[in-house]
Amino acid sequence: MVSLIDILRLAGKDLYKHQLDLVSDVLWLPRPRFLLADDVGLGKTIQALLLVKALMELGRVNSVLIIVPRSVLNQWSDELNKFEIQHYLIESPDYPLGYRVYLITLDRAKMVDYMDSLQKIQWDLVIIDEAHKIRLGRERERLAHLCKRADGCILLTATPHTGDEDDYRFLTSLVNNIVIRREKRDVEEYEGKKIFPRLNYWIVQVKASNEESRALYEVLKLLKKYNVENIVRVVVEKRAMSSPLSFFTTLKRVVARGRCGEEELEEGELDPCLSGVANWRDLVELANQYSGAVDRKFEALKKLLTENVELIGKKVIVFTEYATTAEYLFQRLTGELGNCRVVESFDGYARADCGDFGIMYATSRARDKIDAGVVASNLAESFKTAVFISTDIMSEGVNLQAFNVVVNYEVVWSPTKHVQRV
Repeated sequence: MVSLIDILRLAGKDLYKHQLDLVSDVLWLPRPRFLLADDVGLGKTIQALLLVKALMELGRVNSVLIIVPRSVLNQWSDELNKFEIQHYLIESPDYPLGYRVYLITLDRAKMVDYMDSLQKIQWDLVIIDEAHKIRLGRERERLAHLCKRADGCILLTATPHTGDEDDYRFLTSLVNNIVIRREKRDVEEYEGKKIFPRLNYWIVQVKASNEESRALYEVLKLLKKYNVENIVRVVVEKRAMSSPLSFFTTLKRVVARGRCGEEELEEGELDPCLSGVANWRDLVELANQYSGAVDRKFEALKKLLTENVELIGKKVIVFTEYATTAEYLFQRLTGELGNCRVVESFDGYARADCGDFGIMYATSRARDKIDAGVVASNLAESFKTAVFISTDIMSEGVNLQAFNVVVNYEVVWSPTKHVQRV
């Protein structure tokens, strides 16, 4: 019998009972098929790879397909190497045969040519990370076919239910309605000791100035005047309510990048949805009219970071739904803190040394150029107080455990986003 403890130790992992017990139980199943919905931070990736390694050593699997979001591709590859699992990264529909484990991104796997190629193999086991992205009526629904056809299928997500009951039933039906979920308090009770830090919440109320209130009113009035798509209307309303002044300030930098659809509204950066209104003459005039007004929300953020004694020496992540807002906050903070020197900068990313403060922002445009987890960890280690400004594209699956404070710059409308960020 294979030793799970030895596998974890050789991979350099800590030993936790909930991980060992899950994998040892699953090994008794002839064909593993379940949804692992453990809380964020409980090691879903580790448990999946521990199971893969054990099944491989027992000779029970010879063809494993692992499908992951692009944002965590490097992280999965690194973890596979730590478990000494040789794998092949699929970057073309014409990939070589002969490997026991294949790794591919969600967005590649859903494409027709890749899907046709993947379906030619009878997979012993398919693993899908961030499986809540498989939704009815979306392109990623195609991934369900791979799960259904495989001898075994493991779905991983901390947020299996995103608010739509039909989507949840569809997702769980792929694994015979077997859902395993442990929360942090369950694990601590199981381990018999305190493992995770206590989570505290604060709400910072920011009262809009008269100018900001008037600006918001004017934007909402314009939306009634013009005939725009509902999804664009929703995004503009959310963006303006988030901060009308930062909306006006960044309006000229909004260009048509990517798609604007329901999927992007729920989980992507929302700037492409603003491109359709960026050239409205009335909006441009409003931007010029209010460009000199005080941004109360930014002032509250700056005060929180510089004057709140509880945050001095902390590692802070500031999440926003908009790439342009992330860039705006970086520029405002580095411009007003003083003694700031930008040490690295390219499209969608910049890092600055502000003495005791280290400030960085990153958006999806930098995703292929940096390893978000590595650069964020380096920032946290290098400065007494670190501030990482990011969009949600960096919140799913990326290891940001070096940070201990989360600031939501806008109200979090989605429970899925809220869980992923925390």
